[in-house]
Amino acid sequence: MVEIMKRFSVSERTVFRDLSALQEAGIPIGHDPGKGYFIVPGYLLPPVLFSHEESAALVSAGFFLKEWGNTSTGRAYQSALEKIKSVLKQKEKEFISSLEQQMGYIQWPDVTALHPDPDIFLFLQQAIVRRHVLTLSYCRMDEKKTRRDVEPLGLIMIGESWYLAAWCRLRRDYRIFKIERIKAYSDTNVTFPSENGHSLAEFYEVAKPDNKSFVTIKAFISSRIVPHIESSKRYYGWQSEKEVNGGKEMTFKTYAPDAFCRWIIAWGSSAKVLEPASVKDCLKVLAGEIREYYEKH
Repeated sequence: MVEIMKRFSVSERTVFRDLSALQEAGIPIGHDPGKGYFIVPGYLLPPVLFSHEESAALVSAGFFLKEWGNTSTGRAYQSALEKIKSVLKQKEKEFISSLEQQMGYIQWPDVTALHPDPDIFLFLQQAIVRRHVLTLSYCRMDEKKTRRDVEPLGLIMIGESWYLAAWCRLRRDYRIFKIERIKAYSDTNVTFPSENGHSLAEFYEVAKPDNKSFVTIKAFISSRIVPHIESSKRYYGWQSEKEVNGGKEMTFKTYAPDAFCRWIIAWGSSAKVLEPASVKDCLKVLAGEIREYYEKH
């Protein structure tokens, strides 16, 4: 009841009135004290009607899932979409068909890209719901492989990648695992209790950076490269920008200044850090390492 009131911004009286209207229309709605209302099993609702905006959203979602097209998740989505299409009116079917023909997907070749296991996403979803302890073989950024038992808590999308948030029994702490780097996985069929206090909500609290750990960086970005960093600047803590002579002065806020430095140095003299001094010093070290290498080679 409360969920319906919040979702549709209506009063309790309105919800009761609409439920009564549905019952009078012959829809078998029951009530279970302490749990809420339900439709009696076996009752089939009439075909769902979609607006053009809703139909367009379904088609668009399919293109967002193109990268997962050959996975169990991608196949399940396509199967669900076909079932939805089958109950649509002819006019709606024609609209979706026309829209699909006018949309495309181009995946730029990237030989360094990591590709997820075709079935891992659904496997992790099921394990999270069942609260099963998993055994993972994981390849870290330094290419070292580790094996550990984890309690899966949730799936999180950061940037363009999916991560598994979990309680690591080896480290006895919360950890995050990039799905593309999970090389092998298995279900131990051991259920971890919900009373142990490990939860996705607590993971967010622990993982949330303290404001004191953030570093504010100001940088001058030449107008020559401003268009080229539009798609990447937000990954490095972009906050705001203003027009200045010859380009833009941008403000970034990050808890990983080292990563910011390795990104900004790639733009050479077209990107200049104005402050703080600690970030400038980091760039000097990186530039020195690059110069030393090329002087020897």
